[in-house]
Amino acid sequence: MTPTRLLLLCVLLLGVGGGLWWLANTQGEAPPLVDLPEVTEGSLLQGDPSALRRITLEEPRYGRTIVLGLEDGAWRILEPLRDRPEPFAMAAALNVLYGQDWAEKPDTWEGQSDADLGLEPAALLMEAKYADGRSESLSIGAEEASGNWRVARRNEELIRFTIPAFRQLARPLDQWRDHRLHSLGSGITQMSWEPVGGDTLRLKKTGDGWMITEPVVAPLEERTLPFLLSLLGARTDGIGEDPIPEITPEKLRGTLTLSKGAEKVVLQVLTAGVASDERDFLMSYEMANFRILEMDLEDLISSRLLQLNPDRIASIRVTSGEQIADFRRAPEGWIISGKTWDEKSSAFVAAMLQHGQLLERGEEVSLPSGDPAGTVIYSISRTPA
Repeated sequence: MTPTRLLLLCVLLLGVGGGLWWLANTQGEAPPLVDLPEVTEGSLLQGDPSALRRITLEEPRYGRTIVLGLEDGAWRILEPLRDRPEPFAMAAALNVLYGQDWAEKPDTWEGQSDADLGLEPAALLMEAKYADGRSESLSIGAEEASGNWRVARRNEELIRFTIPAFRQLARPLDQWRDHRLHSLGSGITQMSWEPVGGDTLRLKKTGDGWMITEPVVAPLEERTLPFLLSLLGARTDGIGEDPIPEITPEKLRGTLTLSKGAEKVVLQVLTAGVASDERDFLMSYEMANFRILEMDLEDLISSRLLQLNPDRIASIRVTSGEQIADFRRAPEGWIISGKTWDEKSSAFVAAMLQHGQLLERGEEVSLPSGDPAGTVIYSISRTPA
C-alpha cells in the first residue's frame, strides 16, 4: 500500500470517530451569569437579592440617572437607553449593595444638616425595589477628610460608606454598558464568515481543536488559533447611542455568525462598525481582532494531515491483506488481540501515534485506482471499527 493511499484513508476514518467525539463534547459552556450575593446580618441592604427587580442610580449634581431592571431573568439597562449591562459592573454593584463596605457614623456628625454632610444635594441616590413592592434607599454625600469614607444615609440611618464602593455605583453610562462583541461567552462551537464578494469560511470546534469545514475540510493551523480567540473574545471600545443606520451593500464588508449549540449571534461587519442582532446600536471594532478574517485560506489550513490527539486515542486497528491487529488502551498498557504487550512492544503503538500526529501535507497527487494494501484506523472508541 502506498503512503498516500494509507494517509487518505486514515483521514476519512478518523473523521468518523472525531465526529462522534464532537457530538458528545461540544455543547459549549454557559455564558457568564451574575451571581447573587448572600445577605448577612452586616449587609448594607437587607432585602432578598433574588427578589430585587430594579436599581435606580441618580447623580443629581450631574443630572445623570441610570435604571437597571431584571427582565426575563437577565439584568438590563432600562434608562437612559436600553442595552445590556457589563457583567462585571453589574456583579460589582450587587456585591456592594449587599456587602459590608460601611461602618457606624461618628459622633461628630450629630447636629449637622444634610447640606453640611453633602447630602443636599447628594453625590448619589440609590433606590432598590423588590418584587413585593418594598424598597430600600441609599444617599451618598460628602467625602471625609481622611479620604477613606463618604457620608451616607441608608434608609433613615446615617452611616459611613467606603470610597471604592461609591465608585462602583457612580459609574458613567459607558462603563455600565456591555462591551463584549456578543453574549455567547466562551462556549462558541461554530463560526461562519461570509465576506462580500468572497468565499464563505466556516469553522467548527471539535474535541481536539478547530476544523475548517468550508470551503475545504481541513484542520485549522495551530498558529492561527490566537487570532481566532481574539475574534471570539473581542470587546468593542465604543458603542453608539443612535439606532443602527440602514445597512446598504456598499457599507457591508461581510456577515459573521457565531453559534453555541442552538444559540447564535449574527454580526454584520461594516466599514464604520459592527451591527449585532442582539443590540440596537452600532459598535466600533479594532481590525486587529478581525485579522483572521483577512487571512488567505492557505495560511489557515494546517500543515498536519490529521487532527490527532494521542492522549484521546483509545484503540488502533492495523490491517494488511487478510490480517487484522487490534490495539486497545488499558490501565496496564496497550493490549493486542486480548494480550498485554511488554514495554518494548508497546513502543510500536507509540510510534504509530506519533507518526499519525506528525504527518504533514505534501504535493497533491491523484488517488490510485486500486484497493489499498492495508489500513490504519485511529479511534477514540475502544472498538476501532
